[in-house]
Amino acid sequence: MKQRLGLASALLGSPELVVLDEPTTGLDPQGIKEVRDLIAGLASTGNVTVFLSSHLLPEIEQVATSMAIINRGALIVQGRVQELLGGESGSVRLRAAPVDRALEIIRTLPFAGEARAEGDDILVQIPSARAGALNAELVKGGVEVRSLIPQRSLEEYFLSLTGGEGGL
Repeated sequence: MKQRLGLASALLGSPELVVLDEPTTGLDPQGIKEVRDLIAGLASTGNVTVFLSSHLLPEIEQVATSMAIINRGALIVQGRVQELLGGESGSVRLRAAPVDRALEIIRTLPFAGEARAEGDDILVQIPSARAGALNAELVKGGVEVRSLIPQRSLEEYFLSLTGGEGGL
């Protein structure tokens, strides 16, 4: 309740900037979802800028449109979340049928790395920027692509930039 009260008082007076430091600490799952929805709602109005500091990277990935990574007091990178996560390395999870034909096509593509079936899904190591080309090749090869989702997480990105170092 203290977290919720703090958020409510921060929003009194319709501020242009709200600074939140670990706003979901100590909240139950429902409270976390409510805070996440509130942050997204505030930012979507365009009237409020929300500056969110958190060590919970999946939380940042879900609500932030732009981000900065600071490691040992130095700014490492900043930019739009989707652009930063769509970098050179990563993977995509796709659902396609028939799976065998999809794997056959993927393994011929020079820009695709390892590809393996995981149940009804296929996980492919591929630069995120090449996801459209992957989709086009599969469709051209007679494969029905039902979904294609980039899999590079903010946590993976952070660790690749910092070398897995702790101590933010």
